[in-house]
Amino acid sequence: MDKTQIADFLKTFKSFAVRPSGWTLVRRQKNLESIMELGITIPQVKAAILGLKVTDYCSGPTEDHDRKGIHVWVFGSKVNDDEIYIKLSDDFRGEQAKCLSFHKAEFPLRKPFKESEGGK
Repeated sequence: MDKTQIADFLKTFKSFAVRPSGWTLVRRQKNLESIMELGITIPQVKAAILGLKVTDYCSGPTEDHDRKGIHVWVFGSKVNDDEIYIKLSDDFRGEQAKCLSFHKAEFPLRKPFKESEGGK
């Protein structure tokens, strides 16, 4: 995966997500519990996603194990000093950007482009 492909995915995802009804957070128990535990709101989740950069990339695209032909991308971000695992879908049907996972990371996230730019 190269930086241009990641940047292109983020650009497309954000082009939908910035619209008032252009994004959705999948209401999984783990997501909702983490958001409550972090003490943040859904608009703050959206802001964190809109703030993702190429250096936050962890992996992907990999085929979604639930939906054939759909791919997921994994990113990591900090919220209140906690590392957050963020999984985004490339399924833009219905003109919606979908966040499948937004919860505290259960393991250290490897960011291949973060190390190469000297950041932590």
